[in-house]
Amino acid sequence: MCDPISLGIGIASAGLSAYGQAKRSAANEKAAKAAFVAEGQALVARRAEETIAGRRDIEQTGREIEQIKSRALTQAAAGNVTGISVELLEGDFERERGETFEAMQENIRMVRGQIGRELRGAAARREDRIRSTPGPNYLALGINIASQVQTGLAEKTARSAKLKTGGTSYTGSG
Repeated sequence: MCDPISLGIGIASAGLSAYGQAKRSAANEKAAKAAFVAEGQALVARRAEETIAGRRDIEQTGREIEQIKSRALTQAAAGNVTGISVELLEGDFERERGETFEAMQENIRMVRGQIGRELRGAAARREDRIRSTPGPNYLALGINIASQVQTGLAEKTARSAKLKTGGTSYTGSG
């Protein structure tokens, strides 16, 4: 690399390499963000669907418990059962309804929590993907250019010294 053309080509090559790395890094980041948005939208939609379905299940279960309770109380009345037995039966239905509703609401909370963790996982995958394609290393680029300039200057100095001492200008490297 003893002549200015070779030096210019080396510097241009290093610059184009850095430019290419920057473009690949930017494209990778854009793709990672787009994938995250798509996955995030799907997870948010799933969370809404799960919540709606859970609430619908709670309402349906409430109606079913109420129907069973009504039938039991009707049968108790038809059998002339009154007093504490009927009150205990009603209490059992209310306790069962409360436990069932609490379990169903806990299930909804757990599903929503799981989807939230999946969303955080998607964000982490986005960051990993962005980091997997590093951008240009400008320090290495600067060192490469400085090294090429130094090599070119050293060869030029050596050539000049040989010419002053009566040697040839050919160094065998360029």
